[in-house]
Amino acid sequence: MTDSTSFKQRLLYGVLCALILLLLSFSILPLIQAAPKPKTSSPVNPAFEQQVSGYEIVLEREPNNLTALRGLLEIRLQQGDLVAALPLLEHVAELNPEDLNAQLLVAQLRTQLADLPGALSAFQQVLTQQPDNLLALEGAVRILLAQGDPEQALVVLDATQVAAEADELGDESEIRSFRQMLRGFVYAEKGDDASAITIYDELIAAEPENYRPWLSKALTLRKLQDDGAAVVAFERAAELAPPEQKQRIENLALPILTMREDASGGIEESAETVTSPLDETASVMAETDESGDEKIPGRAEPLAPDSDDR
Repeated sequence: MTDSTSFKQRLLYGVLCALILLLLSFSILPLIQAAPKPKTSSPVNPAFEQQVSGYEIVLEREPNNLTALRGLLEIRLQQGDLVAALPLLEHVAELNPEDLNAQLLVAQLRTQLADLPGALSAFQQVLTQQPDNLLALEGAVRILLAQGDPEQALVVLDATQVAAEADELGDESEIRSFRQMLRGFVYAEKGDDASAITIYDELIAAEPENYRPWLSKALTLRKLQDDGAAVVAFERAAELAPPEQKQRIENLALPILTMREDASGGIEESAETVTSPLDETASVMAETDESGDEKIPGRAEPLAPDSDDR
């Protein structure tokens, strides 16, 4: 494996989608993240009307003018008009077929617009070109789980692993670990918690200082109501996690501790106890440590803020 390829894979592993998805000369992801709910038409804004008119005139003459496409796309995103932004973004991606970041943004935008088949297709296009792209892999797995098809998610994990090996991309420990983490999430989602815990235990044995498999194991044990073992795993995850993550991990364990302290058992479980282990783990691991280094590998950031902070 060349040094440049190795660096590229480590970058994909260590940096969130929000930091690496740059579209051509500017990053539109912050605009997508800040955008309100999708609208069917653009609101009238005098500040934009003249610019929009100018870009549209240019595009009538030159449909492939990237400057006009980018400018109009930025305005549509600022307006929160994701429906109008999508064809512009897709056009930019078509004009730059080797720009996988643009394809990833298309997939995210389609996800936000609830076009899961279209989003899955876009993620799979990226994986066809780069089977070890962790952002696309995590996005595809999430959609398949949302569609209730964990078996197909396992097929995608296996197929991309085989393709990566066939392309001699190697199987670096970071990529292998993340792929296995996803596999564990899928097993947990399909109800095979024993297989999920086995995977997490294997990762813990291979990377004893990595807090992620401890956290994933803790969440699975919590779902199984194995409170004693879950608390131990939460505590270990908190010990290994970056300082700013410790409180959030402790908060995930709090419902168990509260329930155990209540002799009557009458305390109603909080919503945190029934959310997906994939979402819970991603919520914690999506935060950057103070050094700005590691974040969850392949974490696909939502296009708009979630309604609640898990």
